[in-house]
Amino acid sequence: MDLKSITEAYQSVQEKKLDPVGKEDGDVDNDGDKDSSDSYLMKRRKAIGKAMKKEEIEKEEETAVAEHHQKDADGKVIEHEDTTPSSVEEKTVLEQLAENGRDIDAFEAVVSYLIDEGFAKSWEEAQDIMTTLKPELVEEIYQNQLKKISK
Repeated sequence: MDLKSITEAYQSVQEKKLDPVGKEDGDVDNDGDKDSSDSYLMKRRKAIGKAMKKEEIEKEEETAVAEHHQKDADGKVIEHEDTTPSSVEEKTVLEQLAENGRDIDAFEAVVSYLIDEGFAKSWEEAQDIMTTLKPELVEEIYQNQLKKISK
C-alpha cells in the first residue's frame, strides 16, 4: 500500500459525516439508507451493552464484601469466629466416603477422584465419565486413591 492510497482512504473516511450526538437517525452504518444492516448493528450494540452491564454487575457482586457486626451495649464490635468458606476446611468426596474406616471400592474411588479433581460436577456425571475409562486407568486411579486414604 502506498502513501497515495492511504491518503485517499483517510479522506474518504473524513468526508463521511457522523450524526451529531443526541440526533442519531436509523442509519447506523451511515451508508445513506436504513436497511437490515442497520437493524443488525442496533441489535448487536444493544446485546453488547446488555452483556457489559451484566458483567459489570457480576464484578461488583464479586468484590462486594458483606460485613456484619454485632455490637454490645457500649457499641463495641463483638468478635466472632471466622466461618467464611476459605476458613472452613471442606472434606473431599474421597474423605467423606472413607470416614469411620469404611472400605471403598474401585468404583467409588474413581468417581470421587473425578469429582474432587473437577472433571465432573455430580455423581451421575462422574459415573458417565467412568464408563469411558480404560480398566488400566481405573485401577491406577483406585490404587492412588487408596494411598491417599492411608495417609
